[in-house]
Amino acid sequence: MANELDQAQRLIDYLDENPDGPKIAVCYQNRYNVSSQELRRLLDSGDLGAINGAYSSVVWTRTPGYYTQKPWRGQQAHSGGGLLMNQAIHTLDLLQWFLGEATEVKGTVSTDKYADVIDVEDTAPAYIRHEPGVHTSEVN
Repeated sequence: MANELDQAQRLIDYLDENPDGPKIAVCYQNRYNVSSQELRRLLDSGDLGAINGAYSSVVWTRTPGYYTQKPWRGQQAHSGGGLLMNQAIHTLDLLQWFLGEATEVKGTVSTDKYADVIDVEDTAPAYIRHEPGVHTSEVN
């Protein structure tokens, strides 16, 4: 929606003042993938039994060219962030959709792979506790 909270608030305020103006939405499209829908169905059915934990990883990667092609990519001042908001956000959404809201997150971010190309994070391991007490380990 926006890189900064005040930018998002300005957009929300504008839409509140102009109800016939443009419509906006945030969409986590991976929820609509066939595999995600099937896992949601299995989780809801209880056929998998109790879920005690999960592990996730974002396995795709970006190349240096991905960042240099578009100068705004990978630059804090222009994109607002890196891996967490550009790729891993979709995995984080699915984890919460499948396992429950995150109640505790511990992690780190660093720029390990492309420090000579970008100034945002490209690595973000995390430990997440979800609402029903399920734990996730995530490596991005």
